[in-house]
Amino acid sequence: KENFNKLLGLAKSNGLVQTGVNSYALPIGFTDSVVLLTDGNYAVVSNKSTNAIAYLQGSYKGQKMPAAADVYGHPFAMFMDVQQMAKAVDPSISHSVNDAAVINEGKKLLSDISVNGGAYKNDAFEYKIAVNFMNKDENSLLQLIDFATKVNNQ
Repeated sequence: KENFNKLLGLAKSNGLVQTGVNSYALPIGFTDSVVLLTDGNYAVVSNKSTNAIAYLQGSYKGQKMPAAADVYGHPFAMFMDVQQMAKAVDPSISHSVNDAAVINEGKKLLSDISVNGGAYKNDAFEYKIAVNFMNKDENSLLQLIDFATKVNNQ
């Protein structure tokens, strides 16, 4: 906890803004864009403060977050809903039709990513990462090869 507070102090001295008790935000000009909330045991980073608050209160355990079991109970954990992030990417921002096609193909590839771990065991820190693909019925390596082939043909 002492080391976490040192890191938090360093982040604050480099621009992290305290917005309330145990509540912080990155000063990047967007409302509620990246928030950090702490409760003494956990630190949660989210794009919405309401989600971070609900997570700290345990509202997502088992019912709303698909990877909650992969996130809770570890010294470090992270969950990224790739599909939710992909919704914000507009293919029309690309410089060419080919780039737009690659963006659209990329949106179809991954579902979510979760990382957890941080326990010290056998003289090493152990971590686990799970990259979940949209197509659960096909081998992930074949999906990556298919994606690379489609991107190469653009």
